[in-house]
Amino acid sequence: MKLTILILAILTIARSGYGQNNREQYEERSDKYTGVYEYVDPHSSEGDQYIILTEVNGKTAGFYYGTSDEFDEAREGYLPAFFVLPMNQLKINADTIEFVLTVENSDYLTRPVDLGITSTLEAMKSGYVNWGNRLPPASKKYIGVISPNAESISFRGETGSFDRKLVKLKRQQERPYQITNFRPHSNAIPADSILYITETCLITIQPEIRHFEDEDSEEADAWFTAMDDWGYYMAQTSKLFDELGVKNVNAEKRYLSFALAGGERIIVDTREMQNGWPAHMLLYKQGHLPLYINTADPDMEGICGYLGTTATTPGGGKP
Repeated sequence: MKLTILILAILTIARSGYGQNNREQYEERSDKYTGVYEYVDPHSSEGDQYIILTEVNGKTAGFYYGTSDEFDEAREGYLPAFFVLPMNQLKINADTIEFVLTVENSDYLTRPVDLGITSTLEAMKSGYVNWGNRLPPASKKYIGVISPNAESISFRGETGSFDRKLVKLKRQQERPYQITNFRPHSNAIPADSILYITETCLITIQPEIRHFEDEDSEEADAWFTAMDDWGYYMAQTSKLFDELGVKNVNAEKRYLSFALAGGERIIVDTREMQNGWPAHMLLYKQGHLPLYINTADPDMEGICGYLGTTATTPGGGKP
């Protein structure tokens, strides 16, 4: 008889916790490069270019938002087209970034692509229109220099290109556990797959479901133990937030949409890692980027600083 039990994607909440050393490790991971990088054209906003680097399954993926001038060496008498392309063969090695852009004529669009869109197909579904002119298919390799702390990416001009420096758009880093893996809100994700979060709350992300043929196997026993740990730490952490007056919301859908200041919205995929770890709990303060919560050893001082309240101990008193 099959036994269905909840499992963890990766067991990271062992009773020892991960502590400060692991925090230092994830800060050196690829997620330090994630974010939005912007080049501001001094002549026209339509020439602005963007790179978005994001973490997917522990690896860095990228999208380039540019114009047809990247591949059109002698444009004259007509306006440029716009595109969003995946950064293929992406490699980041300390202070160097390499990738290849490959474009078809069907990728050229008549207006700048919104940063929430990550493919030509998605753009077309959102009402974008193909460019009327024609350029041959092309591929181009880029090699750029990343500044210390990944604050900018610079490229030297080559044929059909020009010198440019893309500067990372900064957000207020409120706490070390602020999430790093998110993307702009996109209408391409079905609305019934999104949980919209607008008020301050703790979000509990349920583990996936797994089936075992033999409930007495070592594998099944290991997951039973993992779930015992998971349940223990989730209960303890939930209690702490109850004492702070923060409501707990179950993430019943895969995608979470958070409202930030200025009307901006971001999407978090609950199946992806946060800060190098599976995200079992997130804390959201209205208008701010959420925090990843380490359920084995929650940083109550940092959490309360984020919320703007007074820290408490598990017993309910002040530390």
